Amino acid sequence: MKFDKPKIEQQSLEDRYTKYMRMFHWDKETMLAIRDGVNKECRQALRHHKNPTREEPASMPFLDTCVSVSPTGKERGIYYAVDFGGTNLRVVRVEMSGTGVKACGHASMNFEEYGREFAPGLPRGLLDSHATATMLFDSIALFAKKFMTENGDLAKAADGPFACGFTFSFPMEQHGIDSGVLTHWNKNFETGRDTDDKVEGEADVCQLLDTAFSRNEVPLRVSAALNDTTGTLLSAAYSLRSVRGAPPCCIGLIVGTGMNACYIEKTAPRFDYQGIIINTECGGYRYKLPRNIIDRQVDCATANLGQQLTEKICSGLYLAELCRRAILRVFRWEAPPLAWVHDSLSTAACCAAAYDADLSATRVMLDRQLEWPEPSERTLEIVRDVCRAVLRRSANMVAVIIAALAKQSGRLQYAAGGISVGIDGSVFVRNPQYREDIAVALRFILGDGVGKLIHLHQAQDGSGLGAAILAALEDSRTMSRTQSLLDF
Repeated sequence: MKFDKPKIEQQSLEDRYTKYMRMFHWDKETMLAIRDGVNKECRQALRHHKNPTREEPASMPFLDTCVSVSPTGKERGIYYAVDFGGTNLRVVRVEMSGTGVKACGHASMNFEEYGREFAPGLPRGLLDSHATATMLFDSIALFAKKFMTENGDLAKAADGPFACGFTFSFPMEQHGIDSGVLTHWNKNFETGRDTDDKVEGEADVCQLLDTAFSRNEVPLRVSAALNDTTGTLLSAAYSLRSVRGAPPCCIGLIVGTGMNACYIEKTAPRFDYQGIIINTECGGYRYKLPRNIIDRQVDCATANLGQQLTEKICSGLYLAELCRRAILRVFRWEAPPLAWVHDSLSTAACCAAAYDADLSATRVMLDRQLEWPEPSERTLEIVRDVCRAVLRRSANMVAVIIAALAKQSGRLQYAAGGISVGIDGSVFVRNPQYREDIAVALRFILGDGVGKLIHLHQAQDGSGLGAAILAALEDSRTMSRTQSLLDF
């Protein structure tokens, strides 16, 4: 029996360029379909929260933040925040005067670099699966203590510890405003998985931090735990109070190492939520989500295969690898050896190349990160366009999420006055043209008229200032409850 030889499709460079550019292009019909899918998942997530045994779970967990208060601008005192992000840890000190923020300072550390001191011998330091919860939280407590010493606050704690907001930028199921359990790690963290001293699904992360504060004699007390998106919403709401005519901030969004959003759901108590701000964990959205072969390759190379699919389309942790793999598939054997190496490109370089009018940033990226020998002008143009396509799709996905949550909030109409969206995160903050891409996509999805009802507002240090604001709010509520008990 004879078999015909398989025909191998011979594509030119330009053919491959066109093919992969199309893979990252979303038309209006696609974006509206995703928006409608997100709204369907929103409704399902609310129903599941009320009846978890009868309703199927949604791909977006819709976690309770337990936050039901908003800043007045009259908060007063010194408050701290611990911002546990995907790449860095920050300790923030905020002094509020009663009319605004009087002073704000912070110190930061990189987990991979600083963490190796606390987890010696482990390949990935504190991120390693063999690093313990004690190692992780002791490192945070000691770093906070050093910062407090530099600010002279250790001596001021004679009357009791300072209230501290704890921004925990990972999926957290909250049992109260100062209590929460990590459901699962993401952003390449695996701390404690292969030890008897775990973090995931075990102890309360607030209790772990408070215990580390006590063990290391740090005068701080966790008064509120929150996700970075909640902090971003609160920070934006705090600053927008002084902006005349600004619509209320009802959505908080992060586009940095990770991607996530929260929003105000006024009907939340009907679905058995303690608070009215819901942490959507929309990075896990997957219903009717168009994914191409490069998305699947990037997913397969991660520790959480099949999870956080929306986050893997649009967050800073994955954008560079999406760009690298797309460039490699366009150029194939013409690409230099480093183009075949995982994570050989940085997100910052890819963002710079994506919005590179004169091709200079693209040339620098190819020279310094891929050691591409004397690329032609057409090569530079193709690389720039590929990075641009990846970033534009990311902005489109963010715009779809905003449009869906704005619709869910009930304020996306002229009579309601519109809605403000507080946004933070390195991808959004450091790339003005990316911000414009989101605004353009919103008008494309909703039309110019309705699209203008959504106001994008860059939050001031959402995960730090926002956490300190919540700590102040909860501290004042605690004092009020204590006062009322004394009066009684």
